[in-house]
Amino acid sequence: MRRYSSDRICFFLSASLLTYIAWRVLYPSGYNATDEDDATERLAYLKASNNSKPLIENLQLCSSNKIDLIILIISTSGNFLERQAIRETWGSMTDMFTVRSQHLFVIGYHPYGKFYKDLIKEGEHEKDLLYVPKKEQEYTFKEIYAYQWLTQHCPNVTYIFKTEDDLFVNVLLLHEIIRELKTDPDDVYNRYLYNSQID
Repeated sequence: MRRYSSDRICFFLSASLLTYIAWRVLYPSGYNATDEDDATERLAYLKASNNSKPLIENLQLCSSNKIDLIILIISTSGNFLERQAIRETWGSMTDMFTVRSQHLFVIGYHPYGKFYKDLIKEGEHEKDLLYVPKKEQEYTFKEIYAYQWLTQHCPNVTYIFKTEDDLFVNVLLLHEIIRELKTDPDDVYNRYLYNSQID
C-alpha cells in the first residue's frame, strides 16, 4: 500500500512539474493568458510613433504666459493611485510666493498594460498627462521626449523640475527657490534662503 501511495505522489508531482514547464514555455514571463494586446492602443501607438506625436497631450497646459515652473513627473500607465495622490497633495499647490506652476505626468507605452481607455478618461478629466510614443521601460527616451515637447509647446516656461511619481516634493521650498531666482536673474551670487547661500 505504501509503495502505491508513493508512486501516486511521485506521478502527481511529475505531472505538476511538466504542466508548469509547459506553461512557462507557452507563456513567457510578463505575459498572462488573459493579457491581450489592446488593438486600439497598439494602433494609436504605431500611428503616434510614425508621426512622432504623443498619444495623449494637453496643448492648453502652457496657454497662460504666467507659468514659471513645470514639474515634470515620470510615471507609468498603471500608477493611477500614485498620480492621484500627487494631485491631491503637493501637486495641488500651484500658486505660491508669486510663482505659478503646473505639473505634467509623462507616461510611456506598455504593450500588455490594458490601461489605454482609462488613460484617455484620466487625460480628458485631469488634463495633466503626456502619453509619449516610447516604451515604458525607456526612461531616458521618455524624459527626452517630454523635454522636447515642453520646448515646443511651453516656450514661455523658465524652470523645469523633474521628479518621479513615487517621490515627495517640498513644493513650498521649491516655489521659494524659484521666487528667489526670479527676483534678480542676472545676480547669481549673494542669494540667501533661510540664511543659507544659494549658488
